[in-house]
Amino acid sequence: GSNDNQRLVISDYIGVEKFRKEKDTIPDKLFAYILSEFAKDSSHVEKYITVNKPSPDFINAWKYEMQYKVLDEYYETKQNIEIEWKNNNENSYNRNKERWAKLLNDLYSRVPLSNEAAMVSPAYVSFLDNYLLRTKEDIVDKAATDLTSVLKEWYGKDDQTNRNALFNDRDNLLRQKIVDKKFRGKVKEYLYALTIEHALLEELTTNIGDVYASFSLQFPDSRYRARFEAPIALMMAKMQKPLTDKMVFIPNDDKLDTWESVLALMKGKTVLLDMWGTWCGPCREEISKNGTALKTYFKGKRVDFLYIANFDLGKEKKWKELIAYLNMEGQHLMANNKLTEDIMSKLKGTGYPTYAIIHRDGSFELSKAGYPMNREKMIEQIEQALK
Repeated sequence: GSNDNQRLVISDYIGVEKFRKEKDTIPDKLFAYILSEFAKDSSHVEKYITVNKPSPDFINAWKYEMQYKVLDEYYETKQNIEIEWKNNNENSYNRNKERWAKLLNDLYSRVPLSNEAAMVSPAYVSFLDNYLLRTKEDIVDKAATDLTSVLKEWYGKDDQTNRNALFNDRDNLLRQKIVDKKFRGKVKEYLYALTIEHALLEELTTNIGDVYASFSLQFPDSRYRARFEAPIALMMAKMQKPLTDKMVFIPNDDKLDTWESVLALMKGKTVLLDMWGTWCGPCREEISKNGTALKTYFKGKRVDFLYIANFDLGKEKKWKELIAYLNMEGQHLMANNKLTEDIMSKLKGTGYPTYAIIHRDGSFELSKAGYPMNREKMIEQIEQALK
């Protein structure tokens, strides 16, 4: 407010990045740095309050901001270092994992995890966003090695129904379980809204109707409902769409396991290949944004669209439901692991989605459109292939 607009200089915690770049897998120096920045900020704020005599709301908001900034900075750095450790197959972080966890628990003991009053703090909101995502990922990772304990902790018991629930939905339902178990009040309302927003952005349809119904029941007067009612209704309507004869399924048996076998199927055609997966949020998002637009542009221009689903064996029902939902007209193939490995190796693809252009003569090239897709560049590359 206008009475509290004097300049207040606090830490930007820029030193945290140094610890991440140096890959220091012992957390003590990082922890000490964060606490020292908190001490400096506390001194600055106290001086500000003494000189400027701001409102009680201002004082309260800054108290929460400083407290949760410590937790947010440590938590985000810890999670990022852990992800880098997993991706690089390094063991040094794992040797000190208990120490990282102990210091995090120390921070948890200082401030409540669910704190309605702290919603005024950007640092707390940032922490909540990170916490929901990383907790979900941690549960999925743990389920790979200790499924029984995960099911008992998060689903009540280990039985086939709950195994199927976890297998079929590791996003919407799992996020909802975290929110229901760990949070309350305005914090819970916000995290439900964040879950729904994420589902809409990444076209996560599984259980979204149940999640939204639970949100509406618990928070009938929520200001977020006006934001979500129309897009949720549209999503639910799209989920009723059937497959059409323009969605052609190529049967895959053990013989179709090389890139050359796919090229032989596409012989004489100009093809845009999309290597995707039902589990891949960026894939779904890109198809939603660009699929229909590209088909509209190339209508009547003899361009075929080939969608190869990867790491989706055993999920045929979900695969076909998503194809209908996203209106993925074109040819479809569910790759076995050998085919996925061969295609990605020969395309030199590094992640999903990966796009490639197949020429009529059987040659091919990796897309230059990047991610997120530069649609104009993709159109230009396909136009060149048609010449």
